[in-house]
Amino acid sequence: MTAAELERLTRAKLEKIGLLRYIDADKSQFLDLPEGSFVELVIRDGSKLPEFTAIAGELHATAGERVDSIVRAVWEVESVESPLQAYSAETGSPRTAVQYPVNIRSGNATRRIFVEVTFLAGETFEQHGLDREAIKDVVAEFTRLELRKGGASYWDPVRFPYLEVSAEVASFIVSGALPGLTKRPVI
Repeated sequence: MTAAELERLTRAKLEKIGLLRYIDADKSQFLDLPEGSFVELVIRDGSKLPEFTAIAGELHATAGERVDSIVRAVWEVESVESPLQAYSAETGSPRTAVQYPVNIRSGNATRRIFVEVTFLAGETFEQHGLDREAIKDVVAEFTRLELRKGGASYWDPVRFPYLEVSAEVASFIVSGALPGLTKRPVI
């Protein structure tokens, strides 16, 4: 079955069950690959992820060939809260980092994720004149950047509610390589 046929089949199914309105047609993809098809269903409401995941599973059964699929929601950053001490998930001991709780929304779904800023990343930001509020802005924009990624490299905040800003990432940010992540001039 071609990607075009999969797309027609998927759209018809979604329309029949009343879910077509949740699809972001500009970001969703149906591609033919040498080893089968790739389908990326991008939806506007994270509360509908289970329904769309089930539909993607049906595509695998219907196609009769290999179909790799990704179902993801479009998330928006609502707020970034003050940093908390970071702790190791394995041992529970404190880490030399802080975690910024970030509240995100997709339609009717909300999630809290955590962006960890390592000690050295924090030092890098401070050396470049960023105060706590400016770092919160960087965390928000970094999260938005990660949420915009699609395709096979997308980050799923439902399954993996953590991001990390390491010293290397902080250096990249303050270098100006990612416009918009810092509002202050780079020294």
